[in-house]
Amino acid sequence: MLVLALILAAGVLAGYAFGGRLRHLSTVRVRWWWLAPIALGIQALPAPALPGTRADLLGVGLLLGSFGLLLVLAAANVRQPGFALMLVGVAMNLVVIAANRGMPVSASALRRAGAAESVAELRGAEGKHHLATGDDVLVPLTDVIPVPGLRVVLSAGDVVAYGGVAVFVAWAMRRPARRGRSRAPRRARRSGTRR
Repeated sequence: MLVLALILAAGVLAGYAFGGRLRHLSTVRVRWWWLAPIALGIQALPAPALPGTRADLLGVGLLLGSFGLLLVLAAANVRQPGFALMLVGVAMNLVVIAANRGMPVSASALRRAGAAESVAELRGAEGKHHLATGDDVLVPLTDVIPVPGLRVVLSAGDVVAYGGVAVFVAWAMRRPARRGRSRAPRRARRSGTRR
């Protein structure tokens, strides 16, 4: 969640750099925006231990469901700047998680990120995240990108999706008139001056 907060902050800074204002965010309509907090909430929750179910399978199912919600959200808004990147990034993570029954995390990337203690925690773990092994597939798309300052490891899909978030925020902060919603008034003014 800290990474997402920093990405949002980067988008806001970029928006200001291009002459945008925070108040313009309220003029942008995002279809089914409420799917985002639901999906992120599902990812943050630990998998409940239910009688007669395997916690690891339930955790993976919840993770896939949360990414499915994000995929629907991105697809519903794909015509807005940044959402195509979000769609691609979320799809990349969804494929990796489905193929590996959870997101594999590189032990060496964790150490380079300064989170060596997480290696022991993930060793033998199953479910949402597990330590990457030789049995995992699509390894370059798993959590292999260390971010030392934040002590986290990201996937290529994370990077692409977060880039989309920053692009959208920066674009949405621009003045509504500059987002090109309609050019009809300008044409009307031009035609009205001709005699």
